[in-house]
Amino acid sequence: MEQFLQINLVIHIIGGVTALGIAPIALSVSKWSKAHKVFGWVFFGGMTAIFITSCILSYAKNIPFLFMIGVFSYYAVLSGVRSIQHKNIHSKGGIGKLDWSLAVISGLFNLAFIIYGIINIPNTLGILAILFGAGGMAMVYGNMVFFLKGSKDKKYWYYTHAGHMVGGFIATVTAFSVQTMHFMPDLLQWLWPTLLGVPAMQIWERIKRRKSKITLQKAPAINS
Repeated sequence: MEQFLQINLVIHIIGGVTALGIAPIALSVSKWSKAHKVFGWVFFGGMTAIFITSCILSYAKNIPFLFMIGVFSYYAVLSGVRSIQHKNIHSKGGIGKLDWSLAVISGLFNLAFIIYGIINIPNTLGILAILFGAGGMAMVYGNMVFFLKGSKDKKYWYYTHAGHMVGGFIATVTAFSVQTMHFMPDLLQWLWPTLLGVPAMQIWERIKRRKSKITLQKAPAINS
C-alpha cells in the first residue's frame, strides 16, 4: 500500500508540474491556433492526474479538505472544456444531462465544503473551506443560469472557457504556493493567487467585451 501511495504521489507531482508549466504557454499562444488546443489538452491531462491522485491521497491520509478542493478545481476545468461545446447551444437543443449532472454534483460538494468550513471555524482550513465553497457555488450558479436562460452574447462560451481554465491554473499556482512559499502567513499562501488572478481575469473579460461591442457597432450594415 505504501509503495502504491508513493507512486500515486509521484504522478500527482508530475501532473501538477505539467499543469503549472503548460498553462502559461497555452495562454500565450493564439486562442484559435492548433497549438492552443494541444497545450490546452495537455493542461487538462495534468489537471485530471491531479484530481485522481488527490482523491486517492485524501482517502488514504484522511484529508477531506484535499478531496473537496480537488473537486472544486477540477469542476472549473471540466466546465471550461465543456463550454466549448456550447458555441451553438440553442441550435443544438440546449444543455445535455452531462453538464447538468456535473453542475449538481459540484454544487453538492461545494455545499459540503461550506458546511465543513463552518464546523472547523476559526481554523484556517475552516475559513478557506467557506471561501472556496462559496466561490464554487457562485461558479455553479452562473453555469446553471446559463443552462436555463442561455445568453444573448454569442461569445459567452469563450469567456466561460477562458475564465474557468484560468481558474484551474490558479488552483495549480495555489498548490505550488502552499508547498513552497512558507515565508507568507498561512492564509495568504492560499489566497494570493485568487486575489490576483480573479480580478485580472475580470479586467481581461471586460476589455474583451468592450472591444467586441465596439467592433459590432462599427460593422457596416448590410442592405437588404
